[in-house]
Amino acid sequence: ESNAMVMLSERAEPQRSPAIAANGHALAELTGTGAADADHVDVYSCFPSAVCVQAAELGLTGDRPLTVTGGMSFGGGPLNNYVLQSTARMMDVLREDPGSTGLVTSVSGMITKHGLGLWSTNPANKGFQAADVSAQALATTAMAVADPDYMGPAEVVAYTVTYEGDAPQTGIAIARAERPGALTHTVAVTTDPSLVAELVSSEGVGRRITVTGGSFTA
Repeated sequence: ESNAMVMLSERAEPQRSPAIAANGHALAELTGTGAADADHVDVYSCFPSAVCVQAAELGLTGDRPLTVTGGMSFGGGPLNNYVLQSTARMMDVLREDPGSTGLVTSVSGMITKHGLGLWSTNPANKGFQAADVSAQALATTAMAVADPDYMGPAEVVAYTVTYEGDAPQTGIAIARAERPGALTHTVAVTTDPSLVAELVSSEGVGRRITVTGGSFTA
């Protein structure tokens, strides 16, 4: 597990989670089985992006199934013990496939705190083992300075769009400030209908914007 808390706006690479990779390395060291080598997998599925980030960091490539439950909408739910549901289902899967291994992952917050569990009907040679890799997670996470008061030109590094019903309403961006010195991020929003529509219809990462008073324009 990793209990390292790093704000999304303070991550140099918001699309990555080195903490998940640190968990994967520890899992392989403790058990001799890498995450990608598990026979069955259930990846915590609060959002599609969370599944994609975990799969990339753990090397879960190809067309292999990433859930044994069907995903969060089929058991538990946000803040409602999904990992208990996925672990229980994994126990059934392993009993039906004796000797195989099953990986269950968990996520808390904005892809922040993480945990991996490797299970099997075969007892581990060294018994139950656990590790906290919070220090390794922090050491391997590239950081940026978050400046909520920044004004000026910037480049979008991550964004999302919120909706009211079926209508897109607000664009929210984490943007890299264009100024010398330490890597700096700021968070800004836009409610301009045409700009919000563009963020929905085309890729916004890498877009140049101007930030003023917490808002941004094209």
